Amino acid sequence: MLRFYSFDKTLLLVLCCACCGLHGSRIDLEECSKLDEPSERGDCPCADPFLCDRVNPGPGPRQEVLGFSTHRGWWRYYDWRKITTVAVFRAWDDDALSMMCCAHSYGVRVVVVGFFDVANLTKPAIRSAWIKEQVTLAGKNCADGINIDVEQPIPQNHTTESKLLVRLVSDTRKAFRQEFGSKTQVTFDVAWSPDCVDRRCYDAKGLADNTDFLVVMSYDEQGQIFSPRPCVAGANSPWGQTLAGLVAYMTDYGIPAQKLVLGQPWYGYDYVCVAQSNDEDQGYDGRERQAAVSGGRNATSPVCHITPEHYQGAYCSDAAGRQIEYHRVMKLLRINSTTGRMWDVPSLSPHFDYVAQNGSRHQVWYDDPPSLILKYALVQKLNLLGIAIWGTDFLDYNGTQQAQAEAKEMWDVLDVTL
Repeated sequence: MLRFYSFDKTLLLVLCCACCGLHGSRIDLEECSKLDEPSERGDCPCADPFLCDRVNPGPGPRQEVLGFSTHRGWWRYYDWRKITTVAVFRAWDDDALSMMCCAHSYGVRVVVVGFFDVANLTKPAIRSAWIKEQVTLAGKNCADGINIDVEQPIPQNHTTESKLLVRLVSDTRKAFRQEFGSKTQVTFDVAWSPDCVDRRCYDAKGLADNTDFLVVMSYDEQGQIFSPRPCVAGANSPWGQTLAGLVAYMTDYGIPAQKLVLGQPWYGYDYVCVAQSNDEDQGYDGRERQAAVSGGRNATSPVCHITPEHYQGAYCSDAAGRQIEYHRVMKLLRINSTTGRMWDVPSLSPHFDYVAQNGSRHQVWYDDPPSLILKYALVQKLNLLGIAIWGTDFLDYNGTQQAQAEAKEMWDVLDVTL
């Protein structure tokens, strides 16, 4: 929702922000710089001091679309009409402040991201100092709240640490609301399932009760593979596994659907295949991978056997692969693929094979608009609060025409949730 200060100012803000992104060329830097020229109010880096006010989204719930910003500059290409919050997962520099000015002109929140070491949970002074640092960071940068990202193990029998993590989050929320008001957003990132994934045995219900919502990171779902079969490459965010994790949060832990935001990946995994086979006894979940090449030709996808990587008690892990941003996935698919895009029915996910320059065979698993739309639809199906994207900077916004078209398609598919 755009704020209306005056017709001329509003028109300027729309031109500066909306002309970028997925509708044309890069923002004209001279024109856009007017957004973040210092105002007469000395503590505001924006041209209009009202842009340093914190966003008030108005009464009632709104569909949440949270994006994680990891790279400088790419925010100039966002489709700001389709996003409600941006979490700054990088340094708060001049570029991040410019993004804040533009985001606020669209009524989009910008939040800091806070990392806390669970080893310090039992130390009250360190907890208090950390909260104060986060409040100071948010205040200095006119941020609208905080996204708390921990992702460290807390073993199942360590109930003290689990309770103290909830205490940390509760105290953080209290401090932010005391400093910035009741509309301040406080969120927490949790694993794709509440069942001690990666040994993160958190009190999910306690965290949900003390935040505006939980970001369910429904990706990296092959982090722990306990199957007794040989280690094989698999989907980053399988549809059925994603659904099961969400349902577990709601039914097993009693967390309201409107407290959950579905996190989805705009990246994939590139695995080196130490061997390949079509033996169904070696396959993923004991099933031969049935796939379809783009264009409709049926095919059987070879199983990619990967090096065992022990992780948090599991024999196999996606740590055997490397994360690869969506735009790089698509470039590999166009130029290097030996199979073309293939579709895995059990996981409802695309993948393809290619051969590297050194002769090694690789298999890439990723998500694209056809697979994402199936999971985005879970927001409506389960009445979730919305979607989170890791990450909005993993697209090629100013490359070839085809790359820009692929970026636009990734944003356009968000319409299913709006």
